[in-house]
Amino acid sequence: MKKVAIIILNYNGREVLPACLASLQLIKVPAGYQLLTILVDNASIDNSQKQAVSKFPQTILLQNQANLGFSKAMNKGIKKALNLGADLVLLLNNDTQVAPNFLNPLLTAIKQQLVGIVGPILKHQVKQQIQYDHGGWINWLLGRTEHFNKTRITLKKPMSRDFVSGACVLVKKEVFEQIGFLDERYFFYFEDVDFCVRAKKTGWQTLIVPNSIVRHQVSAQANKSIGVKFYHQLRSNLIFSLKHQPWYFKPLGLLYVLLLGVKIIIKHD
Repeated sequence: MKKVAIIILNYNGREVLPACLASLQLIKVPAGYQLLTILVDNASIDNSQKQAVSKFPQTILLQNQANLGFSKAMNKGIKKALNLGADLVLLLNNDTQVAPNFLNPLLTAIKQQLVGIVGPILKHQVKQQIQYDHGGWINWLLGRTEHFNKTRITLKKPMSRDFVSGACVLVKKEVFEQIGFLDERYFFYFEDVDFCVRAKKTGWQTLIVPNSIVRHQVSAQANKSIGVKFYHQLRSNLIFSLKHQPWYFKPLGLLYVLLLGVKIIIKHD
């Protein structure tokens, strides 16, 4: 029997975490698979982690004493999952809600030999309009990323992407064994892109799976602090460009990050 570990990162998620965990209880688990849930808490002060474990006692809690950010905290969960014998690891934001049948299409897609990372379509709302995230691509000229956001689901079958969102992503254990874990220099933003790029360099494919849909409220916590959000976007973009952008594009990528920073400062000054 194969084991799927679902790892949820939480930081003051009282408003969203209960719905996320409740949706996991309704998953239709395919025959031959076993699920376990690991909650990694980044020193929440709203008691959300304790309430969650009390209501869902089968959840394994990893309690951090400080806010470690996305990559470092998730790595603790991933290592725990692998130590518990997980064959597949699902990273999940606490502001998501999964459909009961979302998992089976992901498991089917990732069975392919060279496929190491798969993600669902993310359903979210932007300015009163429902949009569907079809995965992302990288503009290597500028070192920036874009998401294929559409007002309806346009794909009929799994499609290769440069990256899929870390809000919900399923990864084979062999990918971690080959390329390591998330780069902990990213506090948040770009860690999912970095991971997919590293996996692709070693031969793994990343797919978006259109018949798997997950509702995402889009970083409810991060949106409460715009200044912090922009700081980490720029910082992570800079780390990514220096690490992965081809040398002949790096000057343009660094100029782009600089101009973007100036634009943000002027706009919010």
